[in-house]
Amino acid sequence: MVAYRLQEAGLQETAIALLRKLRELAPDEPQSFRDLALALRAPATCAEALALLDHVVDAPWSPRFADIGVIALAERNDLRTRCPAATITTAGDLLAQPLPVGLRAVLRWDLDDTDIDLHVTDPNGEEVYYSHRLSYQGGTISRDFTAGYGPEEFILRNPKPGIYEVAVNYYGSRLAKLTRGATLNLSLQTGFGTAGAHEQTVNLRLLEQTGKIVVGRFIVHADGTLGLTHAGSGKTSP
Repeated sequence: MVAYRLQEAGLQETAIALLRKLRELAPDEPQSFRDLALALRAPATCAEALALLDHVVDAPWSPRFADIGVIALAERNDLRTRCPAATITTAGDLLAQPLPVGLRAVLRWDLDDTDIDLHVTDPNGEEVYYSHRLSYQGGTISRDFTAGYGPEEFILRNPKPGIYEVAVNYYGSRLAKLTRGATLNLSLQTGFGTAGAHEQTVNLRLLEQTGKIVVGRFIVHADGTLGLTHAGSGKTSP
């Protein structure tokens, strides 16, 4: 939680130092490596970030972290396209190619054994979430993460014009704790896997069982250009 807030405040070096300590404290959790890798994506440190993502992709993790390697694989391949230290030849290796997508939303949180769900509603009014994972447009969401820290990921390769609403629903946690709630981090991205990628992050503190909360929106304009906007934290439904 503190590292997410430090990054939001622009204190990247302090956040990275904290994330390095977290990796030492929890080496059996892939999120410890992925969170540090995402903080090290700048050109000067991207080689280390790639090595960390390689570890998330290749290491055998507990089944409760299912599919995190698939998400990290896409992030690694995307970073390779922008990292000056990436000298690995990927020609002919289908698992090493970037996956360009027009819209991407990735949700992670700071509390173990916690169930927070990602919901994305497209301009057709179709909502994609854990029990409706594929939309008419081709938008898809990753498997439901109910026993870890996430991430959950939504991707759509060719979005139609309109507004895409992103919301979260915090069901609760099985972890014994002194305080209620969890802090989530939502990354809203356009042009993922391309040179024109853009990213905006939102950090929120939520209490469990408070219903579906709107976190942000993608805007796809009629000419095909993309935009991002915060949507605040308005409640949408019980």
